[in-house]
Amino acid sequence: GDKLINKNEIDVFNKIKLLNKYASSYNKVYGMSTNIYFWDILNNKESRPIAGLSACNNSEASAVVSLVQWLLLSGIPKSSITIITPYKGQRNLIVTLLRKANCILKDDEGITVSTVDRYQGDENDIVILSLVRVNPGNQFVALLNRFIVATSRARLGFYIIGSINAVTKSKAGDDNSGPEHWNRFINYLKTPIDNVGIRVGSSLPICCPRHSSKRRLEISSIDRFPNDNNWSQFCKDACRYKLPKCKHYCGNTCHSHYKLHTIDCEQLVERPCSKHSSIPLICNKVLGSHTSLTYALEKFQCDINVSYQRNECNHVVSLSCYNGTLYESGRIVLEKCQQKVSDYIHPVCNHITSNMKCYKKLEYEANTPICIIKVNYTRPCKCVCVLECHEAIKQRSNPSDCEASIDYIKPRCYHKLSIRCNVGSKITAWWNNQNSLSADRLLDGTTLVRYG
Repeated sequence: GDKLINKNEIDVFNKIKLLNKYASSYNKVYGMSTNIYFWDILNNKESRPIAGLSACNNSEASAVVSLVQWLLLSGIPKSSITIITPYKGQRNLIVTLLRKANCILKDDEGITVSTVDRYQGDENDIVILSLVRVNPGNQFVALLNRFIVATSRARLGFYIIGSINAVTKSKAGDDNSGPEHWNRFINYLKTPIDNVGIRVGSSLPICCPRHSSKRRLEISSIDRFPNDNNWSQFCKDACRYKLPKCKHYCGNTCHSHYKLHTIDCEQLVERPCSKHSSIPLICNKVLGSHTSLTYALEKFQCDINVSYQRNECNHVVSLSCYNGTLYESGRIVLEKCQQKVSDYIHPVCNHITSNMKCYKKLEYEANTPICIIKVNYTRPCKCVCVLECHEAIKQRSNPSDCEASIDYIKPRCYHKLSIRCNVGSKITAWWNNQNSLSADRLLDGTTLVRYG
């Protein structure tokens, strides 16, 4: 027994590093003010056995579950936590309460819960021991071999939940009359150390896992443990977690391990633009989907709007600083100018085209278009037709045959025919040449009936 209670041997709890990603430079357990503590539960009482004659203690089991919940909120992984107890009944009770608290699931019991005897030879980063018994003189708990196994399983944090009197007193109730190994161990915990003090008492000292030196709390009852809902009352400091992409601090008010760090970093960064470096950027706006802030700044395109004058028309266009630089260097061409301008007057026919856009008027002025406005054109034969303006102009200088359909009365027999206008004109001309009689005098001067 002397080997275990030697001071240098007991210091193993403060020297062995936690073998996972949560290890700190001082080997502290996240959320705990000390690596080892005996939490002497107030009003501790044993409970009626729930299975057979195996002892159990609901007060301690509830305290164990509350401590586990706090460790998980602080960021300790489930696989780093082991709970041991001398009694199978207490082991079963703890498992039941852990499941009710959703700390362990049937399919994935990351937290180990075992009896002391079955855990011999194993170890874990953090071990919680529930003693169960509250009356002094119990030989089952006091057994030296069981004490050695129970107190040597933790690599970093060891927390005992129970009654000090049960392990330091004898049945007679005399102080320090209990097992020598337990008394020497408790006396060691009562020796104050720097920044911690004594490591035994009725209030469990915890701390903020991120601000351990500033935010501490003494837990005298399980309802005093902080949770997700009241964490901000426990610690109001800013979260100092460095975001992986930009390396800025989270910035949110301190929160539990289960609450996500900020997604949209609001830190200001310098704009990588020689023209607008005085206008800061918000980190999340420039970061986007990039994997790092450094890369995002290298690829950043300044979005400050700048006015530029078009070379072709002197109209002003608003471009982002980045696109404006490309435009000035000739690396991009702007879309055609959509600015509305004055009407276009056709130089040949003086027809007016309204609602002109700048680019279209410039095209018309550079290359005069044909006028396609519809006009009424009277042919030499007196037929009226609808043509595009440019076609009517051509007809005046070089008229084509009229293809209009007309009712034509033959000069000789006065029968009515439906023929093309140009054909009727040819017949009339031929008849006039043959008879020297004008067709205009036929049928009381009515020769043609036109339609179409």
